[in-house]
Amino acid sequence: MYDFIIHIALVVSLGVIIYLLARALPRVTDEHGTLPPGLFDRLVDRLPLQRIDIAISAFLERLLRKGKVLVSKMDNSINSYIERVRKHSPAVRMAREPDLKEKMEAMKEDMKNTH
Repeated sequence: MYDFIIHIALVVSLGVIIYLLARALPRVTDEHGTLPPGLFDRLVDRLPLQRIDIAISAFLERLLRKGKVLVSKMDNSINSYIERVRKHSPAVRMAREPDLKEKMEAMKEDMKNTH
């Protein structure tokens, strides 16, 4: 797929270079005036390039914002999965177990002292 995209870009850029050379060639030999506007020039002049640019910018902004939200959601789900794995991990249980035993012993002593 990437090869196809690269080939298309190469062919399009080659076409643009040939078009620019074809337009510049008559100017070199024609010393008396300018070229009359061609069909392509008239077509380009009719295009609302400013509006197209604004629309593309707005579309890309929306796309990037939605991508950012998607990445944030994925990050949150991955973090929650990591926490679940960490809670069920035997190594974490073994590390926390002495702390829980010490807290329970301290609570028992506090209860004995208050009664």
